[in-house]
Amino acid sequence: MPKPIEILDHKEIEQTVIGLLFYSIPCARFIVNKLFEDDFHTKVLKEMFVAAQKMIQGGKDFDMVLFNDHTKWQYYMELAEACVYGVSDELAVEYINRLKELKIDRKKTMMLQSNMDVEAVKAELDILEREKVTAYLESEINSDLVKKYFRGNQEEQYRPGFRKLSDCFNIELGQFGIISGIPSHGKTTMLNQIVLNVIDTYMIDMAICSPESAPVENHIAEFISIDIGRADVTDAQIEKSEAKIREYIQFIDLDIQKRTLENIIGSLNPDIKILIIDPWNELSLVNNRSISDTDFIGERLQFLKNEAKKRKICIIVVAHPTKVGRDKDGQQLTPRPYDIFGSSNFANKADFILMIWRTKEITELQIAKIRYSRNGRMGEVIKFKYIDFKFEEV
Repeated sequence: MPKPIEILDHKEIEQTVIGLLFYSIPCARFIVNKLFEDDFHTKVLKEMFVAAQKMIQGGKDFDMVLFNDHTKWQYYMELAEACVYGVSDELAVEYINRLKELKIDRKKTMMLQSNMDVEAVKAELDILEREKVTAYLESEINSDLVKKYFRGNQEEQYRPGFRKLSDCFNIELGQFGIISGIPSHGKTTMLNQIVLNVIDTYMIDMAICSPESAPVENHIAEFISIDIGRADVTDAQIEKSEAKIREYIQFIDLDIQKRTLENIIGSLNPDIKILIIDPWNELSLVNNRSISDTDFIGERLQFLKNEAKKRKICIIVVAHPTKVGRDKDGQQLTPRPYDIFGSSNFANKADFILMIWRTKEITELQIAKIRYSRNGRMGEVIKFKYIDFKFEEV
């Protein structure tokens, strides 16, 4: 078993990178395009990298035998030792960046010993820092996945239940979405109704963290009102509706101190397909770092995007807008994605955004953002009326 990277010395890290050149052709191309000759400190390993780089960038066929033939087998023993280390292309980015860090340390020492101006040292180190890589290896293209993304995979997409809305919008696993709008204009009720519609149609498991609807019993009662109404309802009907809701919805109820994104994600049952967080401002989000709130929120939203993709679930967050102004006639202006309070990253990070507002007796839902055309038509506006504790399309 290979040693962890944190206890490898510089030569072993260089050997690992050389070994990774022979793991796969995509891995080799990635390495020779991201590293430079001076990233290597050990003379023989530097020579091996340069020889491999010339072969690959020159368009020559490349494997271990061809490399040995090209270098007249002078690196045979060194290559055999290096290939003990190169065991997984998944770690290529980590090892490349470790080599970059070692080079930065060497350069920093050399520049300081040469009495170089401090500002010039900082500028040079900044350039070296930017040599680090964040991209991942390019994987082989899967044509079946291309077709799936082109046409949309119905097994991973859910219609929201309203006829007109379903014609122009679907919920897809692996995505991150936002629902926003003016407070008390029906965001939570609309979302609750979509949840019930999806459950009735697809019978999938969902999770909801909704502190504003607490306690959980109250939230269940709100779902029951949407499900069966309130007029002439018997205990038997209430119990049947409650049983359905509890079967398919996991209610995540955490104290404010524990209401972090990590704890919410960590609480999910294994079969959950959709997670709803309602609202964002009720979470425990404390920026203890020396970064702006915009960057902090961006990192937190990126965490949700990553979790959605990794777990193959859809995560939907309800986020309030800033105070929306009025037009010259006194009518409240329509909220937009960049009006969401806290950060422009809500608009930037989301795969889809639904905006909800009410004008007199009509509630309007706008598809304000769609990242992928297979998931809907951006700009569409659907109108609803609120009748008997639920929305109906106009």
